[in-house]
Amino acid sequence: MKISIELAPRLPLWALRILSSMAEKVGFEAVWLSEHYFNRSSVVAAAYLLSHLKRLAVGVGVLNPYVLHPAVMAQVAASLTEVGPGRVMLGVGAGDVTTLEALGYLRKDAVERVRACVRTVKGLLQGGGLNDGLRLDFRAASQVPVYVAAQGPKMLELAGEVGDGVLINSANLPHLRDSVGLVRSSASRSGRSVSVEAELLVSVHEDSKKAIKTVKPYVAVMLAGSSADFARVLGFDEDLLSRLKVLVGRGRWLDVQELIPDDVASALSVAGNPREFATALEGLPIEELDGLVLGGPIGPNPRPAIVEVHRALMRSISRGARSAPRSSAQRP
Repeated sequence: MKISIELAPRLPLWALRILSSMAEKVGFEAVWLSEHYFNRSSVVAAAYLLSHLKRLAVGVGVLNPYVLHPAVMAQVAASLTEVGPGRVMLGVGAGDVTTLEALGYLRKDAVERVRACVRTVKGLLQGGGLNDGLRLDFRAASQVPVYVAAQGPKMLELAGEVGDGVLINSANLPHLRDSVGLVRSSASRSGRSVSVEAELLVSVHEDSKKAIKTVKPYVAVMLAGSSADFARVLGFDEDLLSRLKVLVGRGRWLDVQELIPDDVASALSVAGNPREFATALEGLPIEELDGLVLGGPIGPNPRPAIVEVHRALMRSISRGARSAPRSSAQRP
């Protein structure tokens, strides 16, 4: 089980370095840097962290083919391998609808755009030119696994078909097992092996209400980019969803915290005190995953929360391993 942490580069680079170093020290294997135009660049942050960390792998993304050309994604990834060979990962996805609209992009034909993007990126990273004239005039210093971020069933199937890894969106938390099954079935039909990992929005604090309040802006960004049908299942009608999108677009996070009910935030995240966090983990199909990415705020106070969530997760994985039935090959 690969355990990663996701950090938002809304923090100064020196603060990201402190949190990443702590994550490295307690045993996380990788850090993902989310990409939003209103935060610091995930690419710049990745170069900075790779140059300062000794062991931790660093993932850039999720990048999307509407804002960034696939050839530029390949250029970025290949360049980063010279800073941290063997420690670079790239995340590709369709992008957040609200963010894309703010930048003047219309998200059309998302599945096919991501499919073409992944093929172009992987082709360029493998060396040589492509039929359309695209090329890199230098080679990556190491391989770069390309992860596909997925939420809906069609994107989940595509991820299993073309990705080296899959990042299942936090919105899939209520039906995570089904999402894993879609990816694995698609990969099996394609005769491929893929690392299936789930991203969880996490917020841990002794005060449960404070933990849930802290995660709400992250839940809001996810909800704002979701379909009206998905929001409706959670009790968000179109009027509420429209209001939420306006608040997210303007960065009015205090108003967002008032608008989102606690039960909606809890349904789309793993938030609460340490005991509640551990209990919530027990209800997830962790044994069916190849990895977990703990994202979001981690907690109102991220530094102690990083230690707490890793400890709780290790205990949960250990209990799962002890209680899992042995295969017929292992039985005497």
